[in-house]
Amino acid sequence: MDLPVTEKYKGWTIMVKAESNMCANFSFEITDPEGNSQQVTMGGDSSQRAVERAREMIDLELAFSEEG
Repeated sequence: MDLPVTEKYKGWTIMVKAESNMCANFSFEITDPEGNSQQVTMGGDSSQRAVERAREMIDLELAFSEEG
């Protein structure tokens, strides 16, 4: 997989890059449709796991926004 990885998920942008931090080898940044970003430095041990975590985080953000 070529890095950095960028993909769209439910209107959000996910960018994963190789970045070692403690036990993680990858970090990710998620950006909502309005352009607000959040970065997670300990994204996962593989780029695939970092993408999965980013999707989980987006799903959680969307669930919270529906409750409010």
